Amino acid sequence: MPKVVPEYKELAKKKIIKASYTLFESKGYHSTSMDDIAAEVGVSKASLYSYFKSKEDILLVTVDLAITEPFIKTFNENKSVDAFKDYYHTLTVFEGLLHLNYVLTSLANDSDDIKFKLIETYETKLKLLTRFVSKQQSLGELGSDLDPGAVAQFLIAVYGDISLQLIMGVDEKKISNEFEGALKLILENKKIDKDQSTLSSFF
Repeated sequence: MPKVVPEYKELAKKKIIKASYTLFESKGYHSTSMDDIAAEVGVSKASLYSYFKSKEDILLVTVDLAITEPFIKTFNENKSVDAFKDYYHTLTVFEGLLHLNYVLTSLANDSDDIKFKLIETYETKLKLLTRFVSKQQSLGELGSDLDPGAVAQFLIAVYGDISLQLIMGVDEKKISNEFEGALKLILENKKIDKDQSTLSSFF
C-alpha cells in the first residue's frame, strides 16, 4: 500500500473541511451526512473516515475556518477602528457563519468537545480584541480611559447578539442602528460595564 505523504494528507483534510462547510451552509448541518461529504469531495466514505472519525469532528475543525479565521483576519489586517464595522458586515453577509454559530450553541450541552471548542474560540477572540483595542488606544483612535478587556467582552457579546437577531429574522436596519449606537459608546469614550452584555442593555 503506497504511503500517504503528510503534505497530501493535509491538503486532503483542507479539501474535506471546505466541502463540508459548503454543505453545512447550503443543506444545514443536521441534513448533511458523511455520504454527502464524501460525494462532494469525490472520495469513498471509508477514505473520509480515515481523516475524520465523525461529522462532529469535521464540525469542530470547520469552526476555525468559518468563525475563528475571519475574526482573526479582520482584526489583524485592519489597522483602524473600521475593523469593528468590517466584522459586523461579515456577520450580515455570510449566512453559513450564522448557521454554524447556531448549530454549535445548540449542540454544546450534549458535547464536551464542542463546549471546549466554544470556550477556546471565545478566549482567542477576547485576547485578540483586547490587544486590538489597546493598539487603537496607543494610536489615539480610542480613549485612554477605556478598559480594553471590558470593551473586548462587550463587543464579543454584541456580535453574538447580532448573530442571534439575524437568525431570528429581526429587521437588519434595526440591528444596524443598534450596532451603530453601541459602537458610538466606544468611539465616544463612554464607560463600558462588563455586565452590559447585549445590545438590549443599551436600548
